[in-house]
Order: sequence, then C-alpha cells, then structure tokens
Amino acid sequence: MTQGIKGYVYARCERRAEAAVELNYLLAQSRAGKYVSHYSLAVIQAGLGNREAAFAELESAYAERAWSMFLLNLEPAFDSLRGDPRFARLERRVGLRRAGT
Repeated sequence: MTQGIKGYVYARCERRAEAAVELNYLLAQSRAGKYVSHYSLAVIQAGLGNREAAFAELESAYAERAWSMFLLNLEPAFDSLRGDPRFARLERRVGLRRAGT
C-alpha cells in the first residue's frame, strides 16, 4: 500500500508525472503476475482525479476481499468519491456505516 500512498501524495501535490510513474509501476508489476492491491491502485486513481478508474479498482478490491476495504470510510484519498452513490453502495456492501449514522 506504500506505493499507492506515495502515488496519491504526488498527485495531490500536483506532481502528476511522478504519480503516473508510481501507477504505471504498479500496473506493470500486476501484468508481470505480481500481486498488486487494487485498493492501492484506487488510491492513486482517486488522487489523479480518475473517478471511473478509482471505482473500477475499488470494485476489484471488494471482489478480491481486500483487507484494506475496511478502511474505505476513513480513507481521505476517497473524499472526492464520497458524494457518488456508488461509494455509499460499496460502504454498505463492505458492512460499513458513514460517520454520524
């Protein structure tokens, strides 16, 4: 998950090229048959503003039962996704409740 966070920080600091390098590295690792967390990919995609790609990765993380999905409602990287009904559906499917509910 470290590279996912690193890529997210680059994206949020408007260092999109470096964020893309981290994303492409993880995607290459995945293509090479190494395990790459879809949750980490979602973090970078969200940081880059790629909403559809972020949701696709979150769906994959859910499908693989990624342990990190329990952080979904706490992860600041997904703040930009919270207003989307797909995010609320994911939270419910994971078994999470929004803060204050």
